[in-house]
Amino acid sequence: MKLKRCVYLGSALMLLSSCATMNQQECLTANWQQIGLADGANGYRISQIDAHRQACAEYGVTPDLQAYTLGYQQGLKAYCAPANGYQVGYEGKAYYGQCPEAQHAAFFAAYQNGAKHFELRSEIQRLENEYESDGRALTDLNNKIDQATLQYQIFEGSAAELRAIGLKLEQLKQQRFELLYQRAQAQRDIDARQAQLSALPLPQF
Repeated sequence: MKLKRCVYLGSALMLLSSCATMNQQECLTANWQQIGLADGANGYRISQIDAHRQACAEYGVTPDLQAYTLGYQQGLKAYCAPANGYQVGYEGKAYYGQCPEAQHAAFFAAYQNGAKHFELRSEIQRLENEYESDGRALTDLNNKIDQATLQYQIFEGSAAELRAIGLKLEQLKQQRFELLYQRAQAQRDIDARQAQLSALPLPQF
């Protein structure tokens, strides 16, 4: 059974759930062991049954806690495999410590490894976006410098006006210098993060 995901609408004062985890048909025909199995395999906490209980109360249906828990424990055992821990971290998903003690240490070690990969990939993407943005800004700045240079060369007005154009040109050149430095630093940071990413150990499962 594919259960709905609730969407939450945020405000400064409250969060309002915009949907229930199960509809009437799902509640009336529920196989609670299978629902527990799915919830566990998806990494939900055991408290997910409370959301199902609330959703089904409207239709006079009470979850079978024993069947749900049995399925949940089976599903959670699969979720808490180290290979999945790495994948959960690699995808940047949260882990709430729901794995049983016997599996937690191995799962969490793999999760941290995957999460480090996610962190570095995200940082590289941010830096690459910054680098590209600076490149566009640099192109625009070079165009302004070319225009100001031409204006300075052909200007025939007063000395004061010419000095003002010259000052503007120097300011533009200083901005370009700072932008070039910033872009070079972004490239150094990208190279450093990529080296860190390459040095991370690959999972062995």
